[in-house]
Amino acid sequence: KQGLAVWLWALLIAVLIAVAAWLGADQFNVLAEFNAFPRIPVDEGTLSTAGIVAAILAVLVTLGGAILGGIAGTRYHRKVDRAGIA
Repeated sequence: KQGLAVWLWALLIAVLIAVAAWLGADQFNVLAEFNAFPRIPVDEGTLSTAGIVAAILAVLVTLGGAILGGIAGTRYHRKVDRAGIA
């Protein structure tokens, strides 16, 4: 439960930051001012599909890590409780 809760809080905070960045994108888009940066030779359609797949994979991997971390923490604390170490 703890791993899932931490993951949900992190996801909520990431979504809030993404929304704030989206709302203020025009005002704070510093990189648009410079033309010296190289451009990626990929069209927006391919980049969007790859971005969506990468985002889904990132969500699934982090969820798996959170669940495994919660399980590991539960096992550790159960061992400590059984041993009577405070």
